[in-house]
Amino acid sequence: MRTRFEVVIGACDAPRADWDAIAEETLDLAEDWHARLTRFEPGSPVWLINERAGSDAATPVDGLMIELLSSCARLVHATGGAFDPTRAGAMDALEVDADAMTARLKRPGVSLDFGAAGKGAALDDMARTLRSLGVTSALLHGGTSGVIAIGSAPGEPEDADGWGVCAGGRAVRLRDEALGVSAPAAGDAAGTSHLIDPATGKRVSRAAPPAALICERALDADAWSTALAVDPGLLVPAGVCQIEIEQSLSQAAREA
Repeated sequence: MRTRFEVVIGACDAPRADWDAIAEETLDLAEDWHARLTRFEPGSPVWLINERAGSDAATPVDGLMIELLSSCARLVHATGGAFDPTRAGAMDALEVDADAMTARLKRPGVSLDFGAAGKGAALDDMARTLRSLGVTSALLHGGTSGVIAIGSAPGEPEDADGWGVCAGGRAVRLRDEALGVSAPAAGDAAGTSHLIDPATGKRVSRAAPPAALICERALDADAWSTALAVDPGLLVPAGVCQIEIEQSLSQAAREA
């Protein structure tokens, strides 16, 4: 995923001496997700699925991958295709067999890219693991654009609003919620970004406004923030809280 993950533990039922080990175990999950989703390293599940596109050969995947692909299909439908992990906007080409634990792309020329979902999936898995290990207060982020909070920050009452974070110059509070931010920032001299509109296959202009929102799951926040950066006119569903952030976030990125 080519990004930095960090974990801050504020409270845990386990002895304080075990907290560092718990954090390290959780960060190892980010490495696992990178190995699972990278499309650049030969032999990874996603690399194999892409390499075999159009053939009858299906690629074995684990349960977490099956869950992710199912969630992505739901999000593609919900966002009207503004989010799509297939680089050709062709989610219908993906065939997932949950019984056989395999996945394949039925058409050549289609490939998977989890740049808009990988960090969110990893953060959700990491948060589940922290909770299972007795953590009651924590803050995690992946590349600072994806954040998930557990409970309240240290020193605050248990019924406090949660952790305070900054989203594009806007202060927000997260408690058992995830924040996703997407800005069409990095790009080339032509003024285009790293984001691709699945409907057209073209890069989104860096002049497009940034998007930020809060969801229960980091995967949803990751996908919806990307979808809104691609199509700012999208209506978000119940349970998704869109945040108005400073337009200067995109301007600063363009001038950097």
